[in-house]
Amino acid sequence: MTWLQSIIIGALTGSLGLLCGGLVMAGCARWHNVSHFEGKADFAIVGVALLGGVVAFIVGLVTARVVATGVSPTFVKGLGAAAGIVVGYSTLAAGLGWLTGDHSSGIEAGTVTADETTFEHSEAAKITAEQPGFDAIPAEAPIEAWLEYTKYGATEERQAVVLQRITAKTGWVVELTELMITSDPRLSETALRFVQQLPQPPPELVSAVSAAGRHLAGQMRKVNAATVEQDPGYEGAADLSIRFSGWMAAARALREKCGGDFIPELYEILKLSRVRDDSYVMRNDIRRVASYYAKEWAGLDPLPGDPPPK
Repeated sequence: MTWLQSIIIGALTGSLGLLCGGLVMAGCARWHNVSHFEGKADFAIVGVALLGGVVAFIVGLVTARVVATGVSPTFVKGLGAAAGIVVGYSTLAAGLGWLTGDHSSGIEAGTVTADETTFEHSEAAKITAEQPGFDAIPAEAPIEAWLEYTKYGATEERQAVVLQRITAKTGWVVELTELMITSDPRLSETALRFVQQLPQPPPELVSAVSAAGRHLAGQMRKVNAATVEQDPGYEGAADLSIRFSGWMAAARALREKCGGDFIPELYEILKLSRVRDDSYVMRNDIRRVASYYAKEWAGLDPLPGDPPPK
């Protein structure tokens, strides 16, 4: 077997090691509840995959040269031996990772981005929707009490009751507008998402959601100005992601049902989302989505570095 063949075996084995390393780490990330917040688990998967590729290349090259000194030193024999070693050790690593992992829950811990909070919202809403206190809520109660029953997982019948009770209140639009910019990001998201449940939203909500977009932009400026030392866990970006997901839901609904614009607010949000490129959440939960809708609504082409839509 020639050195060229040995190098080819090393390259092929390295590719296999890259794949195996990524798969093993992906499994370990799930079994050991490694957070996806700010891309922690993703970076770990990529890092281990690259390491696996390098190690597997070395294993392949060394194995090929060992086979070359033995009986019947063929290319296939060298490749098979090297691949077997890589797959064997990868299987062993995966087994150890699984055995030492936490299998008490199928939910990954530490996830706080908007897309990944959907399951949490759904489960919480299912529990909330079954609470006996629903029927005890007085008609004059703040709409915040009713909004808890509009989240993911609530039945259509209960949502219809909540919709009727909220819209029957005098001044409910003003209340809802105030909740859109409340300090609690999850309550803000719930208030904004409620807009899409309205079959005929009142025109006043267009200006309310526009104001919520400007408020979101103001919050983004504060987060962009914060240092890593001031916000080491990037919690500010996570809160922005939650608010933004609700704002986009409301804006899409009002563009369709009321002819709302929201392009100026979206442009500003997109511009601000490009400031903190160190934030995975800012890039993928806000910048990616804002870039997509800027193109969809106004024909604005994405800039280099904007994450592609999923």
